[in-house]
Amino acid sequence: MLATGCGGGPPAAVAPTVTVDPASLYEGFPACEPPPDPIDFEPVEGMVLPEGTVVLEIDEFGPLISVTGLVESTPLEIRDEFAQEPEVEVIHLEDEGYEAEILVDDLGRRTYIKASIRCRTGSVVAAVIADAAAASGLPVPGGQGGS
Repeated sequence: MLATGCGGGPPAAVAPTVTVDPASLYEGFPACEPPPDPIDFEPVEGMVLPEGTVVLEIDEFGPLISVTGLVESTPLEIRDEFAQEPEVEVIHLEDEGYEAEILVDDLGRRTYIKASIRCRTGSVVAAVIADAAAASGLPVPGGQGGS
């Protein structure tokens, strides 16, 4: 897990998860191509991304920061990574097999992560980071109210 701060605690809310054999779920997808080179960027305090994420784009929209990247992990692997991560507080975690949505808190900053399958063993990662004051502007997995 790529984190630029510390936190802690078990997930406060974990949505039901898909129980399928990941190999069979993704076998119809093409093999992954190597990702492009990452961009150079200054890490954002409290930004949490799946381990190995290749960051391709960062945009600031007022108090919100949007990050897009690729990672060589499936949505189910990303879900499992965050479910077992003691360094950040997982507020909500869910998956639908082909995508996972995760809301975490680290250093008072919240990160909403959506990982969608892009190839047999990799995902596209879209994340939005906000401080506590702007956290209500973040998407919330499962459509539950923010902050």
